[in-house]
Amino acid sequence: MSSVNKGNSSSTPVIEVDDFSFTYAGTNEPVLHNISLTIRAGEFVLLAGPSGCGKSTLTRSLAGFIPHEFTGESDGTIRIQGVDTRTLPIYELSKTISLVQQDPDSQIVTLNVVDEIAFGLENFLTPPSEIPPRIKSALDAVNAEKLENRSTSTLSGGEKQKITLASFLALQPPILLLDEPTARLDPPTTREVISTLAHLNQVSGTTILVVDHRISQLLPISSRCLLMDAGRIVFDGSPSQLRQNPLTLQKLGVYLTPMENTSSSTSSSERKSTPLLSVQGLEFSYPKTSVSPNGFALKDVSFTISPGELVGIIGANGSGKTTLLQHLIGLLSPESGTIELNGQSVQDRQVSELASDVGFIFQNPLHQLCERRVWDELLLASHHLKKPTPDEAEMRAESLMTHFGLNNYRNRSPFSLSIGEQRRLTIASILVHRPNLILLDEPFIGLDYRNVNQIMTVIKQASNGGVAVLLATHDPAVVSAYCNRLLFLSEGKLVLDAPVHQAFSRLEQLGEIEFIPPHLRRSFTVWEVPTRK
Repeated sequence: MSSVNKGNSSSTPVIEVDDFSFTYAGTNEPVLHNISLTIRAGEFVLLAGPSGCGKSTLTRSLAGFIPHEFTGESDGTIRIQGVDTRTLPIYELSKTISLVQQDPDSQIVTLNVVDEIAFGLENFLTPPSEIPPRIKSALDAVNAEKLENRSTSTLSGGEKQKITLASFLALQPPILLLDEPTARLDPPTTREVISTLAHLNQVSGTTILVVDHRISQLLPISSRCLLMDAGRIVFDGSPSQLRQNPLTLQKLGVYLTPMENTSSSTSSSERKSTPLLSVQGLEFSYPKTSVSPNGFALKDVSFTISPGELVGIIGANGSGKTTLLQHLIGLLSPESGTIELNGQSVQDRQVSELASDVGFIFQNPLHQLCERRVWDELLLASHHLKKPTPDEAEMRAESLMTHFGLNNYRNRSPFSLSIGEQRRLTIASILVHRPNLILLDEPFIGLDYRNVNQIMTVIKQASNGGVAVLLATHDPAVVSAYCNRLLFLSEGKLVLDAPVHQAFSRLEQLGEIEFIPPHLRRSFTVWEVPTRK
């Protein structure tokens, strides 16, 4: 598709990409093919496309991480404010262009929140009197005032994302690149971040490029949209022109409309009499330096899960979702309360033993990748757990590789894959040995909706076959489409446990509108942000 909108031609070009291609070391196929692109001062550019199409590689290239940090072969040039990125070290480039990456763990470098936000400011020799107000302003922008005194090592994935965002917002760079900046954030914080980005762009004149799969919430503030596929830019136009191409969007796994409902509600009376999982009176607190506002991470949490149930868990960042899941696999031990799996106490079993019955998908796929080849990674868990038989495991692995589009990566290092591809790999590796209970902690970060559907189709099949599933996510549309029950956590307490659509109605009564899919809201939408004039 031809380029139709290059922004305001009267503005100065700040990013110029001329016939740029890049191939990572150790691979033969280029990730970027002959990219040519000009972004002018003050533009707000939305970049979308299927998982693994090269979006993150492009942002790394613009910020100078390629070629300075990632080795490989490149052709063409990239200029930032007229300067070739190959001629300046990253620390010099970062004064002009800043990149907020997908994985916050890769960017956090200090031990507490205030030091983390101050780190860049101090390195740029910001006057000491300016640093405290900038820290406060940045924390306010991401709804993270309560995290000011926290240790960075105790933050949840979403809280780490908030702090990473805040540290870059405090720098006030003239060009800001954000790779999936809201993927780990709860809906209220997502709204705050989008409003902040709109303000930075429209009031401060910051040039912004955002990579995101959830494009509907960013279209109102964007001046320009780019679509990528297989390492190439296939669309360059205005938001209105993008809306006129729904088939192109769906082909690339980008959706403007909510998923259709495929779930069936299961009431308490319909559940099997003997639960697979029983949690009663669960309580847990982190050390005092990292406690929640009420002093606990989980407080008197009780529920049961029956075989075949597919249960969504939603709630704000830091509400206890990850902490709860980590208790169910034995990574954390409760201060009080009980957890039983098939009538046996989880606390009495080793994590290695529980792994045969409970499959856990971490927020960060790097936390569970071990092998040198994708194929070996797929079979690793089944090999150590000795289930199923080797022949059956290989048959399942082949089928899952095909379903998740991983066939071409059989001999690749798992660490060379995109985050979305790594996530599909970790989920596939769990499905090979088919545990009785699957725990998914924010499994859709870095994935387009086509891949979300691919994953949830397999998860739904497993659920229909009797596997119980707990899915912690910030995407209520996925819960609405696939889950039959919803747990809502708030500040460590289980506030709501009900069939999905009853739960969403109750959340509306409680005023938690932002945790309801837009198509199910009856009241005024809260997603309004300043639109472009």
